[in-house]
Amino acid sequence: MLNVSSAGRRKWKREGSVPVSSLRHRLLSGSRGNGYLVHVPKRPSFVDSVVERRCPAGHPLVLKCYPIRNDRDPAEPFPTLFWLECGEVARQIARLEYEGGVRAIEARITEDAEFRARVHADHHAYVTQRWESLSASDRERAESAGVAGALRERGIGGIANRDSVKCLHLHYAHHLARGSAIGEAIEALGEIRLCASTD
Repeated sequence: MLNVSSAGRRKWKREGSVPVSSLRHRLLSGSRGNGYLVHVPKRPSFVDSVVERRCPAGHPLVLKCYPIRNDRDPAEPFPTLFWLECGEVARQIARLEYEGGVRAIEARITEDAEFRARVHADHHAYVTQRWESLSASDRERAESAGVAGALRERGIGGIANRDSVKCLHLHYAHHLARGSAIGEAIEALGEIRLCASTD
């Protein structure tokens, strides 16, 4: 399996986050809630990840993901910089999606010019941070593979149309890590409770 360059790993670890080890890849897991199936995405094993933020209970809440997969040569991008890891919070977000949250926020982006401008600014900041997270050698790998544009141009989670919402999970993960307009809009749809502290 091809790993991210050693220089990239060293830079990643210098950021001071806690590494996540022994990641196992599970695409989707289901949990029953309110009579319907809620799908909760699980963290990918093909990217190097560190804990960006923890729930009050102590377990990982948000992961920061390295923007290039570790199992592909030539380089293949992984455009989701922040990954919502806490299953309980992810289930709450999934219920908001089920209840029409994506459509509601997209309608607000269309109708509210000030909100739309804030969303676009969040995409720009996300793209900048994602590209700057790469080591110089991995930027060169991305350029050589012809995939740099996906990392330097596409927005949050790799979305091309910045007036649309790919999914609420990745936007809420971004909000928990950095704060965002869409994250605030998600919280306005319904209360999101973090796992309580065990202290």
